[in-house]
Amino acid sequence: MKEIFNKITFTSITMSIILMIIGFILVVYPGMSLNVFGILAGIYLIVEGIHLIFLDITSRSILIPVDGIIPGVLSIIFGCIVLSMPEVVSSFITIIIGTWIIVTSINSMRLAISLANVKGQGYILLIILSVLEIILGILVLLNPNITSLSVITFIGMMLIIYSIINIIEMIMFKKDVKDIEKIIKK
Repeated sequence: MKEIFNKITFTSITMSIILMIIGFILVVYPGMSLNVFGILAGIYLIVEGIHLIFLDITSRSILIPVDGIIPGVLSIIFGCIVLSMPEVVSSFITIIIGTWIIVTSINSMRLAISLANVKGQGYILLIILSVLEIILGILVLLNPNITSLSVITFIGMMLIIYSIINIIEMIMFKKDVKDIEKIIKK
């Protein structure tokens, strides 16, 4: 089980690092066209969707509550839409990313709450981080009418913050793998 959990956390951290790199590129080069951003976002959403489905299937064998199928399928669908029409979808990219951040953050919160029942206060930080992720997703959704440069810079910053929070969560989950095993064995 520890090997499976290590694979899950490794792939999650890897996806967060990729997302963070995209975020840095968007912050450093905000003049990048929204079409190029749409293509990058579409590719990432498809890869992340595959990752979420893999995570769901893998985590079932160790009984960790991860809902990856629905967010994974939605991520793949959004990614395909973005890739097929990047010029049209670029105006809706904030809605897609904001929704995606909120959905994945709710999954992180569910896991943190279920682990809090076993460990107690140790998972308060994870719950707070999940709430921050949800707030970030809402902020992305509430700011669709700003200029394209601001959108790209804003989304880049949000992706960086989201990625950092997700990496911290995965490191904390990995650190407490013994407690997770206790939950599963109950």
